[in-house]
Amino acid sequence: MGNVNEQAEVTFAYKLKDAEELKELEGFDINELKEVPFQAQIEYCKLDGSKCIRIISRILQTTQDESQAKEETNLGIVAVNAAHQASTLTRQGKFREAQAVLMNNKKFIRENIKSEIDQNIYNNWTGEVEGLYTQIQEQVNKEEEAGEGLNKDQKEKKKKRGEAQAVLMNNKKFIRENIKSEIDQNIYNNWTGEVEGLYTQIQEQVNKEEEAGEGLNKDQKEKKKKRGEAQAVLMN
Repeated sequence: MGNVNEQAEVTFAYKLKDAEELKELEGFDINELKEVPFQAQIEYCKLDGSKCIRIISRILQTTQDESQAKEETNLGIVAVNAAHQASTLTRQGKFREAQAVLMNNKKFIRENIKSEIDQNIYNNWTGEVEGLYTQIQEQVNKEEEAGEGLNKDQKEKKKKRGEAQAVLMNNKKFIRENIKSEIDQNIYNNWTGEVEGLYTQIQEQVNKEEEAGEGLNKDQKEKKKKRGEAQAVLMN
């Protein structure tokens, strides 16, 4: 990681094995699992050159109640992890997946705000990731134009669709930055939920028109389909 200070942040995520893999574990029943052990082993060097290791262990209780799990979610950690995931995917050239990570986590954070601190986390994080999301979309557009042989009319249509999406994003930013009351905040929250659906519909129409009118070959259609599937999984 290089140098680490008090402002350094590191996040990582866990996931369950697939259901089929769990069935193959002898004597294991996921429904009987009451607690899960976690351990982080951190190796580091002090300024004097000495090597050290710090071990942090915790045992967390499981729950079948989704609302209870969400109630104890630290949205600050979720936000940081989402930004790191999206940045990593972008560096790997997986632009659609990076967009999906941002949109999926944005929806999760918004729906689980429990306090003014959570609201501030959401507002600040939204402002930061909108710029990243826009940059990713610009890169997607460039690659599609370069790889799918768009003519002048097709490029103009893509430009106008991009402008429509930009109107939504820019007005969203303006409204968020000018919230002055609880009523304004409720307007913003409700409007955000509505326009995200509209934004997604525009993107779906973009994909349909590109496949129908831009002469994608079989490999290009398959590539676009996989990007859409990855985005849909994360959005849902």
